[in-house]
Amino acid sequence: MQNLLFKTVCLLLLTVKTFSQRDNLPPNLLVNCTVRIEAYKDTIINGEKKWKSSIGTGFFYEFFVDSFHFLAIVTNKHVIENSTYGRLTFKEQNRLTSLTSKNTYVINVKDFYGRWINHLNEDLSILPFEPIKELFKKEYSKEIKYTYFNKDVLPKLSDSLKISSIEKVLMIGYPKALWDSINNFPIVRQGLTATPFFSDFNNKKRFLIDIPTYNGSSGSPVLLYSTEPYWKDSVTLMNEYRFFLLGIVVESYNYNAEGKIINENKDTRIEDSLKIGVKYKAEVTLPFNIAIVIKSERLLDFIPLIRKYIKDQKLEIK
Repeated sequence: MQNLLFKTVCLLLLTVKTFSQRDNLPPNLLVNCTVRIEAYKDTIINGEKKWKSSIGTGFFYEFFVDSFHFLAIVTNKHVIENSTYGRLTFKEQNRLTSLTSKNTYVINVKDFYGRWINHLNEDLSILPFEPIKELFKKEYSKEIKYTYFNKDVLPKLSDSLKISSIEKVLMIGYPKALWDSINNFPIVRQGLTATPFFSDFNNKKRFLIDIPTYNGSSGSPVLLYSTEPYWKDSVTLMNEYRFFLLGIVVESYNYNAEGKIINENKDTRIEDSLKIGVKYKAEVTLPFNIAIVIKSERLLDFIPLIRKYIKDQKLEIK
């Protein structure tokens, strides 16, 4: 009987799952919410045409547009900008395999950048997922295993009472392109909010987190996942489950050898004179371990863009 119960639980965990604030989410599902993105574009190096690659993080999100459920991969625009083609790595959806199945598959996507819908004024892009699923099924005759978020886990104004100035947060992604390449698992890191989530950092829909963040973390979802008690106000201690998609990592603060704080995606060069009489430029950046996060509410800005995409593509409600 116990063996049958264990198998049943495993099968439930293997199904495609959406994260809702109404559920107590098994942490095993979190490792299936991201996808490793490899974007390639042409560049000229020493007169020769070569590929320049960019690796970042994407996660699955379902938009509700009128009566349409629109599933997409979310990442930063700078991860995929001007890319000629991309590579996405997925697991197969197979209820007969274990949670540690090593059956992973890569698909190459042509005209990669042209497939994305770009935010009008924020470093965000979304990739319609249905065409990717169809491409995967055509190539491998299999379904993709994934877990997605939706608007139920976006913090509302009333939820600010549940999010204090200092909170433990999770970041899921592929820092420095590091991942479990055999099992296709991302890297999960924990840290703190460095500025209050309910406040707009420098008057932008952003906040800071105290987590070491590197190239490859761009596009990573930042989550509040907690079963610990919290103070609703100065006298009320609440003891309830909380889960929110707080935002998307976009860049990090570093500093150079002169101690000047810089942004990760800006080149920093200092003059060095280690060789007598010769000055040359050398890139030196040191991690400051502070990351900038776009608030998840900016995802709602895509709705009119998706509405236009649905109309242009003449998609039917499923």
